[in-house]
Amino acid sequence: MILLRFTRWLALLVVCHSAISQVAPVDASWVKVNQPAHWISPPPSLHLGSKTGVGEIIVLNPSGQFRYLACYLIRQKDGRLTISRGDGLVVKTGTWQRAGGDVTVTAQTVYRVVAVSKQRIPDDPEIETFATAPNGVLKRTKDKAVFRPLPGFDDLGFLADVTSCDRRYWDGQKDIDGPQPCTTPVPRR
Repeated sequence: MILLRFTRWLALLVVCHSAISQVAPVDASWVKVNQPAHWISPPPSLHLGSKTGVGEIIVLNPSGQFRYLACYLIRQKDGRLTISRGDGLVVKTGTWQRAGGDVTVTAQTVYRVVAVSKQRIPDDPEIETFATAPNGVLKRTKDKAVFRPLPGFDDLGFLADVTSCDRRYWDGQKDIDGPQPCTTPVPRR
């Protein structure tokens, strides 16, 4: 009897978690990275061997879903790249489509760690284009930023988590109510 109740409870928990979970996985072949122009080394006395810099990551899901993350990247001693967990992030989501030699993206900012006065979140969708180049490289038309496939990027789980949902609604002056799919409700006692 106790085992049956536990099994039912566990099944309910799995179903509820699946219903609440909004995290869509990211495949490495969908990811393109604009690496920092200048990498910064920590003080030599720390003996870390890593470097950091501001970068951008785009995810072009074959379904047409687009995700974007502006963040600090950390280049480890062995060349692997990871996303810094302690610095600011900007997340955009939207759609993308290929037209001839270009990729056209329609996306809006859905999350920013630091709220900016007079800039609401989510903001209005914007359209950007990227020219395709050999070897899967994309060049953003407006500023010529180059996004490359990056086999050494292995922080796919965190990238999926951070770009899969909204966290904050901001009218440009103050926080406003809205669905918070990333926040697990705290049970009331």
